[in-house]
Amino acid sequence: MFFTFSNVLANAQQILIPYDGICETATWASIGKTVAGGNGLGSALNQLSNPFGLFVDSNDGDALIIVDNGNGRVVKWKQGASSGQIIAGGNGVGNRSDQLALPRYVAVDQEGTLFITEYTNKRVNRWKKGARSGEIIISNIYVNGIALGPTLGETQHLFVGDWSEARILKFNKNGTGNGQVVIGGKGPGTSLEQILTPYQMHIDQQQSIFVPEYFSNRVTKWIANNSVWATSAIIVAGGNDNGSALNQLDGTLAVTVDQSGTVYVADYGNHRITRWLKEAQSGTVIAGGNGQGNLNTQLNHPYDLAFDRNGN
Repeated sequence: MFFTFSNVLANAQQILIPYDGICETATWASIGKTVAGGNGLGSALNQLSNPFGLFVDSNDGDALIIVDNGNGRVVKWKQGASSGQIIAGGNGVGNRSDQLALPRYVAVDQEGTLFITEYTNKRVNRWKKGARSGEIIISNIYVNGIALGPTLGETQHLFVGDWSEARILKFNKNGTGNGQVVIGGKGPGTSLEQILTPYQMHIDQQQSIFVPEYFSNRVTKWIANNSVWATSAIIVAGGNDNGSALNQLDGTLAVTVDQSGTVYVADYGNHRITRWLKEAQSGTVIAGGNGQGNLNTQLNHPYDLAFDRNGN
């Protein structure tokens, strides 16, 4: 598993994981390894500045695609590399088509196209592989989290989190249309018909959407039925006020789900990654949880997380 914060760590798994999922008894090493950054804050190619979103590209040897928020760029780090390469932005912070302003999260399709959220610029920027500039495909939304849904036939949709309006919108992959509200849209709140401050979501193969809600300190699951989403949610992690107990979260910024339905949460305020089995009332700490810091046993405000093909 990989995390983004002041540098990027990979916690090596202690048992062999089959490609098609992670078993319920899986464990991870208690000591992480820096695989990107870790050379101080800066803009050199071996440095990062407030890395935010993270994607592991299984089509490129599990290379790490990192949203380098403070440097206004997206960088790719090959496995074992000592520095990264800029694949989007990197031309100063701004709103030109070749610039990014405080980008947050990224989704990547099978062709290597990047879909990048810019909260400050209120837009989603699409960068085709090898392009020197992007295309604005969604605008005038305080967009935060982003995800591509599963491919159904030949169709794939793009989902974005509208932070200020507390809703999830569904677009065609090219960003056309005004966006269909599939979750929320009833104003920000903590009822099970509402969401509050959505961050980096996860969409499973059944199209269920898992939404981390930062101020609600919970992750909600919205079940889909023939591309129609439930009007109320199930809490699958947290939801017991903010705190550091194992049934609590303190600022949820990202979630991912393995093929058995186990939920993994970037627990921002507690500086840890927690794992929630199906229908569990509390989680277990699988990385961090040793206070805020930069030791290889610690995390520092994790923003995102992702698995590679071996379950790391």
